[in-house]
Amino acid sequence: MARINKGTFYRHYLDIPDLYMKTMQKALSDPLAEADYLPCLFDDPERFMEEMSKMVMDNLSKVKLLLQNQNRYIPLDPLLDMFRERIYGLGLVDRSEKNDIKLDMVFGSILICVPNYDGCREEVNAVAAAMIRSLFPDGSVKKLTIIAPLPGAKKRSV
Repeated sequence: MARINKGTFYRHYLDIPDLYMKTMQKALSDPLAEADYLPCLFDDPERFMEEMSKMVMDNLSKVKLLLQNQNRYIPLDPLLDMFRERIYGLGLVDRSEKNDIKLDMVFGSILICVPNYDGCREEVNAVAAAMIRSLFPDGSVKKLTIIAPLPGAKKRSV
């Protein structure tokens, strides 16, 4: 067990939950920024869940014990904010309180269920994909339009 001076700890963290949140954010922020599967959240939730659950397990293994801490309430709000902002940043859904709730339900469930039911990952992924489909039925999300130059089109000089 590492010995750390109390003053040093509190210079960097407010308390144990703050340490937990900063550790979780660090574990997820880079992989989330690199996640190329986020746009398929609505169109292919099965693929999204397969990739997302793998990312969660690969990157949370070092802090998995923190997720299972039964004696302390650890707020997930900063992590949910991070996920929500990434989805809104893709422009797939409009920013609204209703969509905040839906996205928090999806990502909160992922953060809790994926690590706790690792042996049942296929079932967790199937349930989460069904939840995504029911929360965001066809027509409630924007379709991404990729704008590419037409073949043979000349580049304009500015």
